[in-house]
Amino acid sequence: MRPQTRVLPPDLEPPSKVMLVPTRVAAVLVFLALLAGFLAGRALLDRPEPIVRPTVQPSAVTTTPTTTPTENLTLYDGPTTTVRPLDGDASCMEEDVMNVLDSRAGRIWSCQGDGVGETLRFGFRPGQELVGLRIVGGNDTSLEEFAAGRRILSVRWRFPDGSWFEQGLPSDDATAQEVSFPPVRADFVELEILSSTEPGEPTQAGADLVSISLLQFVAPA
Repeated sequence: MRPQTRVLPPDLEPPSKVMLVPTRVAAVLVFLALLAGFLAGRALLDRPEPIVRPTVQPSAVTTTPTTTPTENLTLYDGPTTTVRPLDGDASCMEEDVMNVLDSRAGRIWSCQGDGVGETLRFGFRPGQELVGLRIVGGNDTSLEEFAAGRRILSVRWRFPDGSWFEQGLPSDDATAQEVSFPPVRADFVELEILSSTEPGEPTQAGADLVSISLLQFVAPA
């Protein structure tokens, strides 16, 4: 005899199993999910941005030559002689400026005060070529007078072509200080005093005078 299959009506079928999660556990799981999302977001936001370093471009440097391009820039090393200017003048005329061309003791140019900004200008025949200069920047009548007065520490020389240079002078040397330069043609040369020493003791004669005892202009022989 065939066995009978028992069919239950729908409302009598056994219910499927449902996993119920306690409310407290569910709350913990939700909290952990939210925390994981928050931390992931912070990690993305806190990622350091790449540093972009600017590229430094070299700046252009423009130099102005102190001699004209057509002139020889080599120092002259041949025989030399001194040439005497045709005339001269100075911004301070307390003493005859032409005194500085005379090497005899006591023949000087001087001016009251530190002399800064004072100029001396000497004229030459057109086309005169010069290759050097000599100067005594103090009163060399005697060593005592040299030490008592102001001594020139630096000067600027200017030429007609616009070229110029500065020359430093020692404060304790009463001999002529010579400077050489490439040949330059000049119908005048101008000297400007840039600095000098402090004055000597007030009781000493000439303590607050700036002086030049000698100027010589050197040319090819």
